[in-house]
Amino acid sequence: MQFIPSRHFRPILALAFGLALSASAYAASDDGTKPDVPKSPRSILETRIPIPHEPDAANNGCRLRASPAERETGALSEVPFWSLIEHVNLHASLRVILDGHEAYAKLIAPLDEDARNLATLYMLWHYFGRDGLHTFLSGEAGDAAPLVRDALKAAGMTREHDVFTRAMALFGKDYPLDRDTRWNFYGWSQPSTQIDAVTSRPAPLNAFDYRMMALAREFGSKAALAKRITAFVESKPALWQRIEGERAHLNEQDRLRILTSALWKDMVSLWRPYPEIEKRLASFTRPQRTLLVMSAFNDEFMNGGVHQFFYNSEGALAPEVREAMIELGMTAQAAILQRGLDMFAKPYVRDTQRRREAYFHGDDKKEWGERLAALTDELYALDGGLAFHQIKDSMVVEGGPGIEFAMLNYARKTSLLPC
Repeated sequence: MQFIPSRHFRPILALAFGLALSASAYAASDDGTKPDVPKSPRSILETRIPIPHEPDAANNGCRLRASPAERETGALSEVPFWSLIEHVNLHASLRVILDGHEAYAKLIAPLDEDARNLATLYMLWHYFGRDGLHTFLSGEAGDAAPLVRDALKAAGMTREHDVFTRAMALFGKDYPLDRDTRWNFYGWSQPSTQIDAVTSRPAPLNAFDYRMMALAREFGSKAALAKRITAFVESKPALWQRIEGERAHLNEQDRLRILTSALWKDMVSLWRPYPEIEKRLASFTRPQRTLLVMSAFNDEFMNGGVHQFFYNSEGALAPEVREAMIELGMTAQAAILQRGLDMFAKPYVRDTQRRREAYFHGDDKKEWGERLAALTDELYALDGGLAFHQIKDSMVVEGGPGIEFAMLNYARKTSLLPC
């Protein structure tokens, strides 16, 4: 969870690592004599805001599997083993972008060989992207490609190691460890073609892209990679036991996120006609449906407030979100959202494209949009606004819209938190 104040809708990545990066402001001066004085932000858009974090649980009471032979059921009440792999390795994967591949290598160096290989294989999976290797090697995480190549070999993933090595070789004899150098190989590095004032068409793929895309298809999908990584962990008893042991230490916030993620996997695209969405929603229990639609609202709200929620496809669920807020006991929040709903004609337009064209596009809609966006401020102002408290290594938030707290309390009451 994070706090994006007022109506300043900005990319979430600008703040996503505010807490983790804050230490860099106090880095030693070049002469090593004293720390540099942190610079004040030039505007509110540069203000870094702490990200609340809950520590792992000492013991959440969840039962551990005895061995990989005890197969997963796939039930919503069960935390997937892959989620445990992600819980252990996500932090290190983020650091490869924040700190660079050399710092990443130092970060995982203290781990034993199996854990080190797992961390690197997960990092590959995390940044795999829509086009697999084509995406991974074009991005900043691709700076760590030599580490990935070696981890694939050490993990016994011979076929993947061979394809990955050939993909690296497309860049020449010496693989470039600099993302900008690699990017110049791609067709999209060339200027795009401007279609009109707001639309541009990227440069076409080139011969290099097509060769890389062919290797990406040969390497396999992201889902297949996850299965291969899981099989590697299962082949290492000590590593498997360490990962499985994390099941007992997941905090309730993480378990709630795992649940809502699993619910969304069972949901149809919100771009589909609403009757299809309505039919799929009806297949969930009432508590599941309540958490599902609230997570849709919360994700959009944290990123761009009420305005973004109604603008994007999640806005198709606005009436259901209001009902869910009432179900969660969030009557004040529901009243604010209702005022947003009242700004639209009745019956409420479920189709996202029609809603955008009717209410959001055109200069004459600016004042209307600002009124809708102002509801974000009202939600954050509830209970006196947000207050951040540092408790040991954890950041705790009080006040504000209270969405995640209400969702967690509801999931706990309805016994939906997975184990």
